[in-house]
Amino acid sequence: MTIKKIIRIRGDFSQGLVEPLRQHEYDFIVSSYAFHHLTDEQKIGFIKELLNHIKSDGLILIGDAAFENRAQLEQC
Repeated sequence: MTIKKIIRIRGDFSQGLVEPLRQHEYDFIVSSYAFHHLTDEQKIGFIKELLNHIKSDGLILIGDAAFENRAQLEQC
């Protein structure tokens, strides 16, 4: 597989995808250390939105902080 183009754009993803990103389908969408800023409902909604922009054989890769329970998350 050859990577043809990498796009890096800053935006407030709690409001959904920024306009330039809504115009394309992607082979990969990568998010690292960002999803923990969203509520559980926002996470679900955002992942559903991302699924509309990923190619049928594409991947969404999410690397983030994880905790065993809500108390550990809030303590952090």
